[in-house]
Amino acid sequence: MTEIILFPKIIKFIQYKKDLKPFIKEVNLIKKKYPEGGHNWYDTNKVYNTNGTYNLYENKKFKPLLKWIDNCVKEYCEKLQVHSNMYLKNAWLNIYKKNQGQEYHDHNTSSISAIFFLKGSVKSAKVLFTDFNNKINLKIKNYIDINSTVWKVPFSEGTLIIFRADTVHGVEQHLLNEERISIAINYIIKK
Repeated sequence: MTEIILFPKIIKFIQYKKDLKPFIKEVNLIKKKYPEGGHNWYDTNKVYNTNGTYNLYENKKFKPLLKWIDNCVKEYCEKLQVHSNMYLKNAWLNIYKKNQGQEYHDHNTSSISAIFFLKGSVKSAKVLFTDFNNKINLKIKNYIDINSTVWKVPFSEGTLIIFRADTVHGVEQHLLNEERISIAINYIIKK
């Protein structure tokens, strides 16, 4: 018998091992200087973000972190045997306060997306990945990566998540008083 897994959505996790404090300090300066972006989001309890108002690639202090992320994305592309020539790159901050979350969405105008967990607690809101294409009501004995309809990724500072940009994801409601800070990155790849 032969088995194949068709049309997988591979999600890669990598841990950044250097100090995050300089980036967190810079986030506070950015928040004071740049207005809120992401005006096309549906959630009425708006998360502060710089999507469309400030690209972190313009910030010299974020350069070492973003270079590391770019290299991780190139490795991800190589593993999938897809082109890794980054034509356009956009990185923005997301700062969640208590009771804020993000509805399910994708970034289908890009090729590859990434999320970097910058600051928060292990009890901070999780990222949720889902597959709305699962239309068969299977009776699952044990949920594993290939039969789950929702996959929850716990928050851990310094974790990078890389995935195809058309992968549907969201952020559950953040229930802590302390901020949850992440960086989202979109890449357009060309041959």
